[in-house]
Amino acid sequence: MAATPVTLLPPTELQRQLTQFALDNPPVVTLARNIAGLTFDAVISESHVSELQVTENPIETGVAIADHCFMRPLRVTINAVVSDLKLPSASNIYDGSPSGRVRRAYEMLQQLQTDLAGNVSQPFSVATGLRTYDNMVVVSLSATQDVTTARLLAFTAELVQVITVSTAYAAYTPPKPMPRKPTHQAAKPKEQGKQQPAPVVETKRASLLDGALNRASGGRWSGFQRGLGVPSTSPAPQYARPSARYF
Repeated sequence: MAATPVTLLPPTELQRQLTQFALDNPPVVTLARNIAGLTFDAVISESHVSELQVTENPIETGVAIADHCFMRPLRVTINAVVSDLKLPSASNIYDGSPSGRVRRAYEMLQQLQTDLAGNVSQPFSVATGLRTYDNMVVVSLSATQDVTTARLLAFTAELVQVITVSTAYAAYTPPKPMPRKPTHQAAKPKEQGKQQPAPVVETKRASLLDGALNRASGGRWSGFQRGLGVPSTSPAPQYARPSARYF
């Protein structure tokens, strides 16, 4: 299959067609439209989007209730053209570039994105036929060239408004510490002088012996001790004592 030959328009014919296009579309050809001060040879179309977001919360009955709404960031889409052949009313900010007006225009549009990404510049203003938008950024930039637009930059720029907030600083004074309540302390021990240790009476062995004799004699050993006037070293067992007295 033979390849279709590509025929490029001579510069004079291309300039004639661009001039005729500008004359046939006067409402959209205006130099007041710009992106961060960059004007273009022709603005083909503009698209404006203003959207209100309604919050929805689904509940158990199966319906979504709304209790708030807020504005989404404004969006603008611009289709414009820059040519290597300068028109009588074209912008001159791209003139003098060794690579041509088309390459220079595309580089400057891309620089709007890279400078913002590198925190070199701030959001800019965009002037359109309907209104001027502030705090705008280029989120998408696309361009297409074919055999008929080899010396043209026909691009589409999508811009979104960014909403920024500022941080406020205030001096912080730490609160005064609360006074601590005194804790209750134990009274100091009184000085009682030198104390003699109490004598230790070893009655454990005697108590064991008395208990064994009481159990063997049926309690008669305790009665015998009382008859003799000997103090018992252990309490007598709790059982009935005989009425007779044994010696």
